[in-house]
Amino acid sequence: DPTNKAGFCAIPVGYAVSQGEDIIKFTGLQDYAAFWTSDEDGENGYYRYFYVKQNDVMIGKGNKKSFMSSVRCIKD
Repeated sequence: DPTNKAGFCAIPVGYAVSQGEDIIKFTGLQDYAAFWTSDEDGENGYYRYFYVKQNDVMIGKGNKKSFMSSVRCIKD
């Protein structure tokens, strides 16, 4: 269960992946909350994501043009 102990709330709206021109597949609604980070590696960027059935924050790497996730600005 989410407790918001860290003061960070996220709604699991999922993510999207472009599968070609004008074809976008949305997935993970109510299961995942993914957020881009400022880190990148060429054509790829890193994102952090939450899966509602685990208590961990995980990291993923996706193509910056085909993987679509939420953006959240955090003040340093």
